[in-house]
Amino acid sequence: MNWIKFKNKMFDLGCFSIHQVYAWQPGFDRNNLVRWTKKGYLVHLRRGWYAFPEYKDKPDFAEYIAGKIYSPSYIPAAQWI
Repeated sequence: MNWIKFKNKMFDLGCFSIHQVYAWQPGFDRNNLVRWTKKGYLVHLRRGWYAFPEYKDKPDFAEYIAGKIYSPSYIPAAQWI
């Protein structure tokens, strides 16, 4: 799996879980996430959750991440669409 293909597929999600990656690519090597995190391509949020560093500067992205990681959340999902 190369970085460009992965980023093109997952970038629009902002933050994603390893389960979403496996749903898209069942044979995905989880070590890729570790390597990409060490290179700074991804940010490890918590166990099984990652985000792209480009999103860190967006307003209210922390609330978006909180809503994704801990569902159900008091933050309405429609706010992010």
